[in-house]
Amino acid sequence: MPLKMLLKSKFQLEPDEALNGAVAVEKFVANRNKECSCGKQYRLILMDINMPVMDGYTATQHILEFQEEYEASLKEENREREAKGKPVIDPVPLKIVAITSYTNKANIDQCFEVGMTEVIHKPVSLTVLQDIVDRYYY
Repeated sequence: MPLKMLLKSKFQLEPDEALNGAVAVEKFVANRNKECSCGKQYRLILMDINMPVMDGYTATQHILEFQEEYEASLKEENREREAKGKPVIDPVPLKIVAITSYTNKANIDQCFEVGMTEVIHKPVSLTVLQDIVDRYYY
């Protein structure tokens, strides 16, 4: 069963899908910049490593760079909010989990080098996916 269908049927989640790494970066940036009206706050990204246009390693690097910028700007905004007596806004945490059939040590090491939180192997078992969703999404 495709991952998107599994997430919907077993976990009642409405996942977004990106057919390549460039689209994943675009969706993430639009979401963090509040350019989308999707009402979603990305907390967990299941990143395929081997994608067209931009691979998962490169997409992860871009996403994590933007996440750092987002958190820095939110920190500045919160200083201003505190000075005005307004409540602070907590940053939306982010975990990126690689999903790959490339299970050699070099590929796994590269996942961690670019900042991924964890690596799971294809085919993804329901038990492993449940564990990932429980730890990083809920």
